[in-house]
Amino acid sequence: MKDKLTICYVSKTLGTEICIYKNNDITYIKGSEDLGRIFLNNSDLKKRVITDITETDGTFPHIFKWNQDYFFGYVPLQKSFIIIGPMKFTTNLVTPVLSFKGADLSTAKDINTVRVLDFVRSLLFLYEYFNNQTISTSEFITRNILDPAYIRETSKNITKMIYESSENREGHHTAARVDQLFECVTTGNVAMIIDVTMDNLQGGHGIAVSDNLRNSKNMAIVGVAIVTRAAIKAGIHYELAYNLSDNYIKQIEFSNNDIELSDVYLKCTVTFTKLVESHLRDRKHSDSESDFYAYKAKTYISKHLSDPITVKEIADNLGITPNYLSAVFRKTENIPLTEYIAEEKINQAKRMLAYSGMSSAEIAFHLGFSSQSHFCKVFKQKTGITPRKYYEKYSQSRSNTDFM
Repeated sequence: MKDKLTICYVSKTLGTEICIYKNNDITYIKGSEDLGRIFLNNSDLKKRVITDITETDGTFPHIFKWNQDYFFGYVPLQKSFIIIGPMKFTTNLVTPVLSFKGADLSTAKDINTVRVLDFVRSLLFLYEYFNNQTISTSEFITRNILDPAYIRETSKNITKMIYESSENREGHHTAARVDQLFECVTTGNVAMIIDVTMDNLQGGHGIAVSDNLRNSKNMAIVGVAIVTRAAIKAGIHYELAYNLSDNYIKQIEFSNNDIELSDVYLKCTVTFTKLVESHLRDRKHSDSESDFYAYKAKTYISKHLSDPITVKEIADNLGITPNYLSAVFRKTENIPLTEYIAEEKINQAKRMLAYSGMSSAEIAFHLGFSSQSHFCKVFKQKTGITPRKYYEKYSQSRSNTDFM
């Protein structure tokens, strides 16, 4: 019963149907009466799942694409599996290793659209819940997006290219050259930027294409990307930085020879460095500014407790750098921002354990934890007891026998 409730919760959260295949029989579970039996009604789809997935890589969870629009999730269980979907993603550029073509889903109407990360979290949540095994998001995405044959072929080609470039002495910039350019911009070091840029231009560029001017333009565009990122890290607003970047990339594309190209690239690096120098000189980290950003950060966290919040996401929302946000938050609140996020999530978890009637697995999923085990570990670190013990002590909503 508790397993069915958990699956219903995920189904309702994603807004899609979920089917369990066991012993050649399919059980249909849904979290909403509005959902249709799309998977059950498509024999072509069922056949491809049972033959192409379970017989090739059936022990690992997968995302698979059906035709051009719809995505499904596959979660293996012991002697059975779960199918989640159909869904649409906010971006249709995702092409998993398992992509099938077949009969149209004529009954598919009002299919819900979700972020790829939210769908992945749901699959991994169910996989851990039923199998007591944890798979990292990184491992999942790698297995689902990169074909093993593609990885082997790419590795072989890279090895060949490294050998040929060393034989022809056509190397790339060293990491030190790139770091020097990046550091020069982030510190606003106008005095050194011209020499660093010249060294950057004269260093190895590699060979991306046979056309020398085209190759120089490509390398210059890479340089623009480096200094743009450096300026943003130093505190320049990303809209300003990217607009400048677009302008210089256009000028690079219009360059007719290497002399014009070098002139544009030098102007680009000097302009960005000068902009950072002025920004660092004029910016005053006042207490009122720190209070303002700390308050905005706390407001953002309170509104996004059900998401896997990161410092970078909050900083991007406020238009400042993650390092600056972390510094002003700790200065104002006397606690690291990451610790504050964890504490707020655990405080919400305590309220949900006591009053919501939800299991610890459902709460872990709802609050954006990577897994139930991770949630239990953090909960115990923050409270000194497990979620079960906390539930038994404070719950007023259901009997202890219902707790999972």
